[in-house]
Amino acid sequence: MEQDKTTLSLDAQIEGILFWKGEPVRVKKLAQILNATENDILSSLEILKQKLEGRGMIIVFKEDEVMLGTTPQMSAILETLTKEELVKDLGKAGLETISIILYKGPISRAEIDYIRGVQSNFILRNLLVRGLIEKVVKPIRKSQK
Repeated sequence: MEQDKTTLSLDAQIEGILFWKGEPVRVKKLAQILNATENDILSSLEILKQKLEGRGMIIVFKEDEVMLGTTPQMSAILETLTKEELVKDLGKAGLETISIILYKGPISRAEIDYIRGVQSNFILRNLLVRGLIEKVVKPIRKSQK
């Protein structure tokens, strides 16, 4: 059953986008995506911020960008989970992702997601924490050199 985006409040739509992106998004970009004004986006972000109070997630503002993050109170739990993940094998998804990166060279997360057909945020974070990959701001493709 498909749900039309207009049935969700603006703050709920923003929350979904920020969760899916897993990285900072410009307020201007959110306004474009949602066909809203930047003031509407900022107002909805304040509403979302209030709704998240007392929960495990927060809205993080940095200049003209915004993203979802975890509260400082979650740090001990997340540190334990991270340590548990690091002792495990990479797994099929990790090997697949690192193979794509090695084969393609510098590549964006969106391109990796497209090739794999699924989101790769967790896998990429796992590889990053292990020191197997590094994040670059704008990957330069071999064909662009």
